[in-house]
Amino acid sequence: MHRFGAVNRLRRCLTGSLLAVALWGVISPIHGAPPDTLLVKRKSPTGAMLRSLAFPGWGQFYNTKYVKALLVFGIETGLALSASYQNDQMRRYDKKGDTEAAKFFRNDRNRLLWWLAGFILFSMGDAYVDAHLFDYDISPDLSLTVSPLTGLTLQWNAQKLWRSSTSTSKR
Repeated sequence: MHRFGAVNRLRRCLTGSLLAVALWGVISPIHGAPPDTLLVKRKSPTGAMLRSLAFPGWGQFYNTKYVKALLVFGIETGLALSASYQNDQMRRYDKKGDTEAAKFFRNDRNRLLWWLAGFILFSMGDAYVDAHLFDYDISPDLSLTVSPLTGLTLQWNAQKLWRSSTSTSKR
């Protein structure tokens, strides 16, 4: 019963934190902006990376990648809760004197913690790159034409790849 109380407290804390971050993300862009225009801003790559380190999925949320933020949050939280469960099992079997089972759960916990550390580094790198590419125009200006006379032609118009950070657009 004791370990489920800790898991429920952790779950409530993480859910409350995610709701606070989500609410801030909804209110923050609206506050102070003119109603009919939206200024295209650049995102801070370092800020995105540090947000991703501080809270699971916050860097992705900052970069307006909401589905990816939920996925990162779920994976990191799942790995952390699984490692906590394995630690509880290790302690339980350690108290009973079953060293083989305790060793199994210790190894499993350590493996999960390594996966968690690797995934946190991966999500930090992803948030950093997404922030760098936040204002990159991905509209397809690439055309491929097939002609019997000239064969295969690939044409790329590279006039306007980057949007200006001071440009405005209608909503």
